[in-house]
Amino acid sequence: MNSKILIPAVLMALITTGGVWYLVSQPKPSPLPLPPITTQTGNSHAKCFSENETADYKEYHTDTEAHSVVSITDKTSQKEVFSFTIPNVAYQSFANHQFKACHVYVEKEFGYDYKNNVGTKEYHREVWRYDYSGKGEKIADFSDFRIDDTETYIAYQYSTVDRPDYAFQIMNIKTGKLEFSISMQELVDKYHVEPGAIHLMDWGLKKFNEENLFMFDLINNDSSTFGLDISTKQLNLAGYSNP
Repeated sequence: MNSKILIPAVLMALITTGGVWYLVSQPKPSPLPLPPITTQTGNSHAKCFSENETADYKEYHTDTEAHSVVSITDKTSQKEVFSFTIPNVAYQSFANHQFKACHVYVEKEFGYDYKNNVGTKEYHREVWRYDYSGKGEKIADFSDFRIDDTETYIAYQYSTVDRPDYAFQIMNIKTGKLEFSISMQELVDKYHVEPGAIHLMDWGLKKFNEENLFMFDLINNDSSTFGLDISTKQLNLAGYSNP
């Protein structure tokens, strides 16, 4: 690794929310009362929402595990029509429970000792999606991600900030194809920015009126902000900084 990048990158590994060290070392909140783990309530539900439905969730954990209960509610009657449980959720993750038309996307956490607030040797995270009938499947092995509204693309951080392969990437969920990737070294060399931790923003920010646009910035002295048009694979350095 270029020595120009090494020292800032190591420092950022100690302070960034994107680092694994931060994720596993931060104390977890006190547990909420834990309801019995049930597969679902209600008879059944279609894989996707209807126009008159909405969904929400609550998270729970004990000393040994965490899970969430997803509830689907009729907008008119305000009554719950269906619910199901998702086991092994990453408790209070920044990226958790991204609700889309046909799936809710979650981070799962394995090998975390909630009693002692520490990750074990088996600690890792995975990205899963559940349709609204309660059926789930694993789609990736990383954490901290954003799903676009068409449920086609997933933007994420690859690796960790202290490693030379640390990168911003976008994968096509439907095909499994890597659509875009740029390493921290490439960002520094091409755009002449300081290295930093990648902070994911979101797809199709309303202020830009572009559904194909994904925004992310670097947590560094410049707060450099980038916009990627996934339809053209064009990445641009925005002409402003985050407040």
